[in-house]
Amino acid sequence: MHFKHLLCFAGFFLAMTLLSRHNLLNADEAKLYQKDPESCASCHMIKPYVETWKKSAFLDHKHSKAGIGCMDCHSVPVEKQKEHVAKANGRAYDKPLQEREYGNQDCFACHGSYEEISEATKDFIEKGLPRNPHESHYAEMDCNLCHKAHRTSVDYCSMCHHPAVDKPGWTSF
Repeated sequence: MHFKHLLCFAGFFLAMTLLSRHNLLNADEAKLYQKDPESCASCHMIKPYVETWKKSAFLDHKHSKAGIGCMDCHSVPVEKQKEHVAKANGRAYDKPLQEREYGNQDCFACHGSYEEISEATKDFIEKGLPRNPHESHYAEMDCNLCHKAHRTSVDYCSMCHHPAVDKPGWTSF
């Protein structure tokens, strides 16, 4: 009887060791999955986004140079990740991902509050801008009105005012 308990304990210990090793490997794989757009593009139809992330005048390339990967902005809960893996294994991704817009809070998580961003861009004259783009007479505006991650950003103020931004990756109305 004692031998059976010992054998049962050894089996349980071995199973827990293997499971924890598997989870460590999965954690390492998840880190890679979160930082490497190629891993996302291996299933999702996002090659154009990956290409601009690697090299372009767009905002996503600035993020890539700062070490920011897809999952830093496009976070996916664990349950959804499991769904992604199941779809990927079944080759169910046959449509390009749609462009999504995020609320200011997503931007503020890394860039600070609207006030902090306005303070950081107060040297607008040295940057060649006629005004601080983050001090609008409309108060706090939606970041997505101007900032586009995977395509040309838009000088929203140029709808009424003389264009303020004239550099690669930007356009005006």
